Amino acid sequence: MIRFQLHELLLAYVAVFIIAIFIAWWLHSIIRSSRERRALKNVVRCGFCAHEFRDETGTPLPRCPSCHGLVERKLLSRL
Repeated sequence: MIRFQLHELLLAYVAVFIIAIFIAWWLHSIIRSSRERRALKNVVRCGFCAHEFRDETGTPLPRCPSCHGLVERKLLSRL
């Protein structure tokens, strides 16, 4: 039989609870970042008019729907 004193039992309970919260936070941040990357995958920003639009054609130089200029594909970051 394993014997614990009260303060050891409380410490173990708190440690398990904090570890469970940390793991839940870590999994949530991984899922959130993968969703954000997936959402920004096909978003393109025009260099002339700064219009952001979604282009799923895969062409290297898509046309901006606002100013009809050719736009380079660059990786967008949301800071």
